[in-house]
Amino acid sequence: GECSCYCSLGSHGHPIPPGEVTERHLFDSGEDIKIPIPCPLRFPLGTLVEVHAGKAGWLTARVTRQFYRPHSADWPAGQHSAYELRLDRGGYMHSPCDVGPNEGIPAVPPSLQAYIERFVPRPSHDPDGDAGCA
Repeated sequence: GECSCYCSLGSHGHPIPPGEVTERHLFDSGEDIKIPIPCPLRFPLGTLVEVHAGKAGWLTARVTRQFYRPHSADWPAGQHSAYELRLDRGGYMHSPCDVGPNEGIPAVPPSLQAYIERFVPRPSHDPDGDAGCA
């Protein structure tokens, strides 16, 4: 299914023009990619996941909220992050997008798929974490 809410990568809420778009173009142009958030989300509250935190790489975290929206007037109506996450090492971050394994991210040019996948949490393989299903 699909919700009416979306996550957004970029800065101004405008659609990306058609054609091959690169990570550099996305941020140089100040344009946005709007990505539908799937319903239901893959990870329930409390699930141990791994999330990409830039230079820190992949960190373990727990899902604390789904369809997170900060108390900010800067976010357009309908824009959410898929998850708010509490990092095991302390602090919080949000993960804007969610997508099933090997599904690709809808509405995203192929040239940006690998980049945007870093914004999608993945199941944790932490041996000290939850014993998940095989």
